[in-house]
Amino acid sequence: MPDRIVDGLKAELMIKAEFRKILKGENVNRRWLETLRRSRKLLEETIAGNGPAVVKAIEKIRETQYAPTFYNNEQALRYVIKFAYIAAIDQYLKVEELPSGKGIADVVYLPKRSSLLPALVVELKWDKSPGGAIRQIKDRNYPAALEEYGGEIVMVGIQYNPKTKAHTCKIERI
Repeated sequence: MPDRIVDGLKAELMIKAEFRKILKGENVNRRWLETLRRSRKLLEETIAGNGPAVVKAIEKIRETQYAPTFYNNEQALRYVIKFAYIAAIDQYLKVEELPSGKGIADVVYLPKRSSLLPALVVELKWDKSPGGAIRQIKDRNYPAALEEYGGEIVMVGIQYNPKTKAHTCKIERI
């Protein structure tokens, strides 16, 4: 397994351990509390379909949590997304690379049984359009894996342009 993947998995485990401490009220760190607050707001804005607010939140996470030299591909964008949506751990089961329809969805957040929130299908694009990400979700029928879910699905296309250093986001509901 490549070192960058192992490092990413270690970082994710450390984040989850810190997140559990926050939830239990143990050794609460103000920085983590602020990150959690931002993440909850990001989740709310995503569900509300507010693409510009989603972009702003993701860019804030990227600027403060990730070194620019490592932000050079779709995998790096995936780590930013996973970190940005850390508050979803309470309400959702996160599935990466979910085989569905005629392809593989990048990141899917399935609501836990106790949650009334919609499912999220997130498609990431590096140097392509967020509209293309939404088209891919539809054309490849990624929601097929959620057929048994039966609730609302929010499709989220997130793109990063390495030339302009900007993100864009398009959100649709089905």
